[in-house]
Amino acid sequence: MRGRASLPRVTHLSEERNIPATPEAVWAIISDTKQWPRFFATPREILHLRSVEYLDGATQDGPDVKRRLHFLGVPSWDEQATRWRVNDNITWLGTRNPGQKYWTQQIELIAGKGFTTLRWDIFYNLSAPGVPKKAYKAALEDILLSSLQRVERLATETKKG
Repeated sequence: MRGRASLPRVTHLSEERNIPATPEAVWAIISDTKQWPRFFATPREILHLRSVEYLDGATQDGPDVKRRLHFLGVPSWDEQATRWRVNDNITWLGTRNPGQKYWTQQIELIAGKGFTTLRWDIFYNLSAPGVPKKAYKAALEDILLSSLQRVERLATETKKG
């Protein structure tokens, strides 16, 4: 079609985990940017989020907040919370992501009877030349699985404490 820009081809990864904790306990972890370095990493921490900083004068998390994620061994990237529903879901849209044409994380909490399902989706379009696409996808899958496991541990530790 003439005059229409084509959308970038986006890869979608999705994982979920049932966590024996309330949505409020899980939300307290995933909605707290300063806690992300405690759980956002591959299993052996080959790729690990080392620190996060708020941008544009923000001092706490919430709707429209912008943050910069600093990783070990890869460039930092920026995200903005474009959707923020307490105890329900967050969408982080990448606003400066070196090597990415597109980046979004969607995190959803689904209350169950005695547990919360944490569903985490990542949508991305890799544009970095020389980066092996299969290895990158595998690393992101590892991050999702490991992060879900770590969030569960943190949520159940909070529940016990």
